[in-house]
Amino acid sequence: MERNNTSKYSREFEIIFFIMTILLLGICSVYFLYKFINPSLVYILTVFVLLMFFSIKDISLERKSFIYLCIATLIGFGALYFNGSGFGYVMLLIFPMFTICILFKISINKDFCNFLGILALCTWGLGVIASTNYTESYINLLMSGKSMEGLNPNMVALTLGATYWHIKGWILRGRFKKAIKFLSVIGLSLVTFSCIVLCRSRTSLAALLVVVIFDMFFGKRICLSKKLASVAYWGIIVAGILLPFGYVFIWKNTLLGSMSILGKNIFTGRQIIWINLFEYMKQNPKTIWIGTGYNTDFYIKKSFNLHNSYMQIFAEFGIIVFLIYFLFLFYVLSMAYKGGKISQNKRNYLMMGFFLLIVGYTETILINGTTLIFLVLSFGLLASQESWEENHVIKKNRKPYL
Repeated sequence: MERNNTSKYSREFEIIFFIMTILLLGICSVYFLYKFINPSLVYILTVFVLLMFFSIKDISLERKSFIYLCIATLIGFGALYFNGSGFGYVMLLIFPMFTICILFKISINKDFCNFLGILALCTWGLGVIASTNYTESYINLLMSGKSMEGLNPNMVALTLGATYWHIKGWILRGRFKKAIKFLSVIGLSLVTFSCIVLCRSRTSLAALLVVVIFDMFFGKRICLSKKLASVAYWGIIVAGILLPFGYVFIWKNTLLGSMSILGKNIFTGRQIIWINLFEYMKQNPKTIWIGTGYNTDFYIKKSFNLHNSYMQIFAEFGIIVFLIYFLFLFYVLSMAYKGGKISQNKRNYLMMGFFLLIVGYTETILINGTTLIFLVLSFGLLASQESWEENHVIKKNRKPYL
């Protein structure tokens, strides 16, 4: 990894970053690692944050992003103090935000990105193998509420969809003929979509389909248009906030009846969780500011899982931390355009970020320790500086749509 002139980072940071990435990607794709590490994951994330902090020779973090981090941390601690949750939850804020703050000052080269592409390919391959386990009998047992040994199909689907963008970038950076690159991306897409269908993960399937189509029609434009990227970002966020309300409304008014997609009813019980949350916050208005705390009464399985990243962050920390968190990610997006455009390489990181934000509609991946590495590998690398001249830089030969 090449260093820039403003901040010096030790070789140790690079080693720590890759070890952390390998371990966290392994948790998402190997059940043995998940079962062994997941119970202690918050402590492991804490150790990595401390190791990264002490590996920095010249502590010179990007100022504004660091201010976001400090405010979110302080208010997060305050919210957890008043709502009675464990302080370990703050680490789920600190880990991605602090890592992204460091990556703002990191200058990455092509070898760095290609190594991540190879890691993504290995993780994707394990995901492809795991997807074959989700037979009809497995899904039926899972839907009946029985405890199953193995990775959650939704997490496998998320892993396939997230790593897709790193592998695609790795293929496009390669020194292959255009026809080979085209056929490789087509093959990657077909296998990825097929395996997500096997996982019966409707949100990941819809998210990847939407983002791939968006990238197909607006990918080149978005490289030149910060405004288009901003509209897409806030549009996804607003839709994610409104979705639980619309979902509950449709269910209450039986507008879709017993409609099924991929063999699963469109209403899987999330509406009950969200109704319980709405009622609790209505009866306890102060929770709008400080969150609900670790409240297991929302979910029949007695775990604090709201199955929506936006509702989860809001419920855990209150509205102030919620706003800071997504303003922080938007700041990362904005800074990526400080030169007026983003590279083709960063275009894939941005699309991966959009994919994660959409999957967050029905999963808590934006504040879940097992999947936070994907946030780092999308928005974190979007924040970083590239130290090589690309062979396929977008030229300003046409005006962007926005």
